[in-house]
Amino acid sequence: MSTFTALTLAESLHVARGMREWDRRAVRALLGDIGEEDFAASRWGTDGPAWTVNQGGDQVAIGGLQFVNAWTGVFWFLATDRIAGQTWGKLLRHTRTVIANASNPAHEHYRHRIEAYTLGGWGGAERLVERLGFMREGVRRGAGSGGEDINT
Repeated sequence: MSTFTALTLAESLHVARGMREWDRRAVRALLGDIGEEDFAASRWGTDGPAWTVNQGGDQVAIGGLQFVNAWTGVFWFLATDRIAGQTWGKLLRHTRTVIANASNPAHEHYRHRIEAYTLGGWGGAERLVERLGFMREGVRRGAGSGGEDINT
């Protein structure tokens, strides 16, 4: 059974320590050489909604919507290899609800722009954000810390 709870620092650290290799590469490309503890603390301290995906009592993913400013939010997500197939469907529904709320002008946390970034060449991440309703704007060539391409 999969459940979603508000993100705690301990859960953020647990998932960050067990993140998938593609997630690790994406974090390094977007944020540089950040340690797991610092990354976990930054996700826990996100200004905006952040959640833990629990599967059978184990924390298998974390995600959120970081409010960058009064008009922009950035979706972020990180998983472990332990996340199971049926959890993905619940994750998509939960995330779509959060994004829909933040995109609603009547909602207190309304943002008229919601963004997501994926590491170039990571088809799984590209499919995830497409399934969440994001449209690809383009590629920021060489924008990653190691010269990786970043999709917006």
